[in-house]
Amino acid sequence: MRMAKILKEFTERENVKPSNMANDLGLASSSMSDLMNGKILGKEVTVKSIIKYLKLSKDEELEVWKAWSLDRAEPKAAAYFEKLDKENKKLKKILSAIKEL
Repeated sequence: MRMAKILKEFTERENVKPSNMANDLGLASSSMSDLMNGKILGKEVTVKSIIKYLKLSKDEELEVWKAWSLDRAEPKAAAYFEKLDKENKKLKKILSAIKEL
């Protein structure tokens, strides 16, 4: 799951133990474990709390919400949106290179 992957990345980078985060946020350790392992997605309020707890930048927050939304989407739709996102990133690079000329 995309959400689990990105949360693992941010918690490792910030050197935050999921069990401590769960305790500080008032969540069950089992729920945090399930969230970190991609077994559940978590409610919107939980995701907001985690973002605030990790003190993520706006760009990082956007990554989390994108992952959360894609995990909730129908698989074909999620794959299509990921494809569009990759194409958009390529186009941005091309436009940036053109501007530098």
